[in-house]
Amino acid sequence: LNDDYHIDKNNRFPELSVFEESLDLAIGITPFNHPLNLVVHKVGPAIVAGTQIVIKPSEKTPLTALKLREILIKNKMPESLFNIISGIPPKNIVDQILKYKNYDIVSFTGGVSIGKYIANKMVNSGNELKKYIPELGGNVVFVIMDDCDINFAAQLSMGAFENSGQRCTAIRRILLHRKISTGFLEKFVYLTSQIKYGDPFNPEIEMGTVISSDQARLIHERV
Repeated sequence: LNDDYHIDKNNRFPELSVFEESLDLAIGITPFNHPLNLVVHKVGPAIVAGTQIVIKPSEKTPLTALKLREILIKNKMPESLFNIISGIPPKNIVDQILKYKNYDIVSFTGGVSIGKYIANKMVNSGNELKKYIPELGGNVVFVIMDDCDINFAAQLSMGAFENSGQRCTAIRRILLHRKISTGFLEKFVYLTSQIKYGDPFNPEIEMGTVISSDQARLIHERV
């Protein structure tokens, strides 16, 4: 190495350069509950960086991702920049993707158990040093203190039912101060009873179905 690559020990503030290079291939695995939002979260940054991305959308909601790709291609996006793999059974597809040796990063949004499965699969496939970004949902707690506006707090708590509760930012638990518990619960029960639920294709309906009969049975068992 010549002097251009040596740091002068007498110079406390050497000039450093940072070189940023796009990755070659990213993998995005997305859930059903926000089939456009969560796909865009992964595809957008990849396109901006010039990184090819393969999206594996939920087998329950693949059409949104396919339509997004169609729109982007119509607007001059190179076809090879954004690719989609979908089908059933999803486990077999994910296993095949994770065994591939030439991807640089995996971005996953979904549950903890699947997130751990992907991490272990990467290790067992010899890809343990590849970047992995898991976003594993949330457990939102709504804390209501005794000095709050009860009506406002009750309205906010209705966020538990948005998207039929199928989102990581939905309220899961309410921690309620004992002093206002009676007044809050009366308001909460009343607002809950006013929710219009039914056919999600009906524009007057406020809360539709959950994604599948299996999911409905799981919720019923938990209750």
